Amino acid sequence: MRTSPDHGTVDLLTAENQGAFTRVLPNGAGSEYQFTLLFPADVPDDAVAQQMTIVEAELEAVRALCE
Repeated sequence: MRTSPDHGTVDLLTAENQGAFTRVLPNGAGSEYQFTLLFPADVPDDAVAQQMTIVEAELEAVRALCE
């Protein structure tokens, strides 16, 4: 995990510097949460789809906590 409170970032990385890159960006009186998830080229499509289902549920939980 690599974090930077000054930049509003939290990155969850593998040894190969792949993983999830997150940012909180100012937007008027609020903010936007940007989430980028990188997969190695050899990951099967069904594994990506499974992971995205998990990510969607996790992001809904984050949204519920923030609202």
